[in-house]
Amino acid sequence: MPITCEDVQTLSAASQLELGMYRAAHLEARVTRALERGAHADIDALGSVLRGDAAARTEFRRSVAISVTGFFRDADQFELLERHAGHLRRKARPRVWSAGCSTGAELWTLAVILDRLGAAGRAQLLGSDILDENIRRARAGLSESELAGHVLPANVTPWFEVRDIVGQGPPGGGWDVVLCRNVAIYLEADARRRLHRELTECLVPGGLLLLGRSERLSDPRELGMEFVAPHLYRRIAA
Repeated sequence: MPITCEDVQTLSAASQLELGMYRAAHLEARVTRALERGAHADIDALGSVLRGDAAARTEFRRSVAISVTGFFRDADQFELLERHAGHLRRKARPRVWSAGCSTGAELWTLAVILDRLGAAGRAQLLGSDILDENIRRARAGLSESELAGHVLPANVTPWFEVRDIVGQGPPGGGWDVVLCRNVAIYLEADARRRLHRELTECLVPGGLLLLGRSERLSDPRELGMEFVAPHLYRRIAA
């Protein structure tokens, strides 16, 4: 169903999530699904439920933000990153940021990779997500089922924070690795371009940016980046 600007404003206020940055087709699909699942008569009825029902609000927010994650999800991408992150062995304090970290599994995956490189104990690891409910779960730690037999390094303490990376931008600069997978694909064009620029600018020279499988930088050189491998880019030294 078509979504008007007024609808976006209504549902943004009701869900406490800025919906204007998402692609219209994606947002329309999520809203249509919510209307049908709840048998709501219209947008106003859906908005009323979202304002008064915390569980419904969380479900809607997670459906729009697509909070899907997993330990070593798309393992070949992490293998690729590990092959090109050997320089972190020599860094006094590697800084790694998982942008759009959902409930934290991907940041912990990065911690395991850093441990293999012998850099986990001195690294700064940050995970951020737009949804506070995701960050609360991330801070609680991974369950045995989420770990799937993996052992977490004991010498790291990741930090998790709520952050709208489109609206607020990156948490400072100087990152050695930024992981931002499958966030930009749901954003409208201007928000996507702004996000990619900010992600690349917060990297140190030689820093790595890993995107999702279906993502790419449209003009890496214009952003000060070079292509390393599919979905992986490196910041060019100034």
